[in-house]
Amino acid sequence: MRRRTLHRLGCLLALAAPAKLAAQRADSIDLRFSGFAAEQFNTSPVAGEAASTFETRLVRLTAEATVNGWIVGRLQPDFSMGRLALADAWIDFRIDPRLQLRLGQFKKPFTYIYTFSETMLPIIERTTRIRGLAAALAAVSAPGGGPLYPTIDGEAVVPDEMSLLSENLYATRDIGAAVHGIFGGRLAYEAGIFNGQGPSRMDEDGAKSVAARVTLTPLRDVPLGLGVDAQQASIVFDGELSGLPAARRVRTGRAFTADVVWGGFRHPGVNAVAEVAGGDDLVNDRPFRATQAWVTWFQPVVGPRLEGVEPMARVSWADPDTGRRDDEAWLVTPGVTLHFAGRNHLQMDYEVWVPAAPGVETAKAFRAQAQVYF
Repeated sequence: MRRRTLHRLGCLLALAAPAKLAAQRADSIDLRFSGFAAEQFNTSPVAGEAASTFETRLVRLTAEATVNGWIVGRLQPDFSMGRLALADAWIDFRIDPRLQLRLGQFKKPFTYIYTFSETMLPIIERTTRIRGLAAALAAVSAPGGGPLYPTIDGEAVVPDEMSLLSENLYATRDIGAAVHGIFGGRLAYEAGIFNGQGPSRMDEDGAKSVAARVTLTPLRDVPLGLGVDAQQASIVFDGELSGLPAARRVRTGRAFTADVVWGGFRHPGVNAVAEVAGGDDLVNDRPFRATQAWVTWFQPVVGPRLEGVEPMARVSWADPDTGRRDDEAWLVTPGVTLHFAGRNHLQMDYEVWVPAAPGVETAKAFRAQAQVYF
């Protein structure tokens, strides 16, 4: 009799366990999957580089879960060129539209051009990405000796706005925490504290990087946006910097950007972005200045496949050391985007990088990129 009672009790516990586990689960989970891939063809004028090549520029898959309507988790691995890396991995506690807390790895709230999704950019590359150019420029000497351009481990930081910001780890993904929110649908903010070493890296000096961004849409029903950013960064460099031998160096500095935006993704007519940046070049340990702007015209098209044509012109200028002459450079990029459904498109750009230094040749490259987004 006792054995029979114990057996029944065991069966009841076995039946009750799943019910207890189910009670501990979230009441509702909304799970969504998405992804995109970008296939690129590009050329290079640099000696020693292939004149042209195809590459799988970006391949990312995204899983995003919303738990009980307010806890959001996102995981986005990157498989570009067959190398696995982690792009996003964060948890967002959406307590209120005005106050939300994000933890994990995500983009620092710094610069409009970087934080705007690459799947909707009218330009193929944010930076001067001409194959072999960074290595070639590392060999250019300044009149007083040493490299003319700031270098990291034998490659130059090509003078343009986004190259300076990304190589100094101002504009990058990082691991940290941020509060963000929006008031009245027009004033948005985000402020965070980060390790400062870039994606998938732990802190190496204990001094965190702090970044903040505020944006304003001042006029209702007018596609005008204003933004300002500031960042205090602390970075540990272990390799060679601007001709100095490899050694562990801790450098701290500040940077800012300000931007004006008109229009938006697939907004009919004129769309424009203008951004200025300045601060401390941590690679070169010198102050820098830079700017970037583009203007596009989106023309909707009624057809079975093609939905729009968007010609574009981008100009970028950068001075990596305001106390040195002839290290500035311009980047001029005309291009066009053929829009299909949603974010699916075909882009063609022609990059022209023009240095101020005498004897340094202008570099030109053509690139075409097709993107599928789902």
